[in-house]
Parts: sequence; C-alpha cells; structure tokens
Amino acid sequence: MRLIIEPKDSLLHEDVKIVAEDLEPNANYLFVMKMLHHVGTFYAKGVYNSGATGVIDLHVNQPIRGSYSGSNPQALFQVQQRTDNVRPGQYCTTSPPEPYIYELEIRDAVGEVVWTEKDIIKRWKHPAVTRTEIEVDEIRGTLFKPPGDGPFPSIIDISGTGGGLNEHKGAALASRGFCVFSLAFFQYKDLIKEMRHLDINYFKKAIKWFVSLPFTSNRIGYQGVSFGGLLVNILAANCPEVLLPKKLFIRSDSEF
Repeated sequence: MRLIIEPKDSLLHEDVKIVAEDLEPNANYLFVMKMLHHVGTFYAKGVYNSGATGVIDLHVNQPIRGSYSGSNPQALFQVQQRTDNVRPGQYCTTSPPEPYIYELEIRDAVGEVVWTEKDIIKRWKHPAVTRTEIEVDEIRGTLFKPPGDGPFPSIIDISGTGGGLNEHKGAALASRGFCVFSLAFFQYKDLIKEMRHLDINYFKKAIKWFVSLPFTSNRIGYQGVSFGGLLVNILAANCPEVLLPKKLFIRSDSEF
C-alpha cells in the first residue's frame, strides 16, 4: 500500500490530506490516529471500506463505524478521546503552545498492522509568529505577534477560574494574523492567589499597555472563557478601547 499525508506538518486549523492507495479492493481497514501528549495518549478511530478502486480518501470516504460519523476529513484530529492512561478531566496543557504529535496506525480486517506513520505534527503557532513573555509593572502574560509592522487586529485573551495562563488561543489567532495578548490574572507567577483579591483596574492597565504598542490597534477585541467571559462583558461596558465587532475577519495564511 501507499499512504499520502499532505502536509505532514501543519497548523491546527489547516486541512490535511490523508489517502491510502493500493489497498485490497472492497476491504475494511481500521485507521487509528493517536495523539502522544505528555499527560498521556489520546485517540480517534474509523473503519473505512476501500471500494472497488482499493483507495481510502478521508476527504471522500465516510467511516462505517468509529469515533465519528458523516464526512469530516479532519475528524481523526478533532474528536480525540482519552485512553486509560489519561486521568479523567486532565487538561492538555498548552503553555507554551507546543505542537501536538500524532501517529497514524492502519490495520486490515484481521487486525494486522499494515502501516504506521509517525511524527504527524499539528501546530498551534505559525513559525513566523513571535512569542514574548510579558512582565511589565504588575502585568503578566504572553504576547503573540504576527510578522510585519502592523497595526494588526488585536485581541486580549483571558481564561477563567482555573487560573494560570492558557496560550493556545493566542498562538492560534496570531497564526491567522491577529496580535494577541494572553493575559494572566491570578495563580500565575507573582500574581494574586485568590479570586477575592481581584481588581478590575489590573485589566484596565493591561488594556492601556496593549493598545500603546506600535503594532496594535487602538480598539481591541477581548475574549474570555468561563469567568473570563463575565469579565469581558464588564470590561466592554467600562473600557472604550474594547470593541465588540459585528464581523470577524480572518487573514489568510498566504499573507505570511
């Protein structure tokens, strides 16, 4: 058989072509995509039929059974579930946003491994994006900047009551042309340890610092999850720099 994976090293949002050729015609094959993370192994799987041509193309073939149904050529990357060596509720930590490394295993109808492809890479961050840890006065976080002089559409990203710093969204958005400041606000380095000490002025200072940079916009987007979503609403109502856009424009990767 012959296996085509193009590109083998890609950004998380980019489509990957996976085609297995020269298979036994009208035979079922099991595809298992494993993600090898330091917290443990995750996987997704699908059983596909090679048809009369002896070809399985994940852009065309739908699984007979497996981790997903219907047509979704990227599903083996997107619907990963934990194996028993991952603690329930365990996060795949993404600070710094290291690439995800996958391994594809293909088995025939009797369960014999006919192909193993290692080192399939999915990246949060485009190689041209710069990552800078920020410690300015009491402000803490990580700045992701696309290549070029800007000004870029600009976003501050915060997490919720889990604390710490999550950089994955900042890295992914910067890889599509945004300048993003992933802002920590508690349980990170020397910041406050308890939510009851939270001061809204901390976020206002972070906004003023961010918009003062020569490559950011003077009106910014703000995004947050969980409790961070509540903070975003409060800041949007109190900070004129925070813009609630009617439309979201994504810069194509070709501009890199």
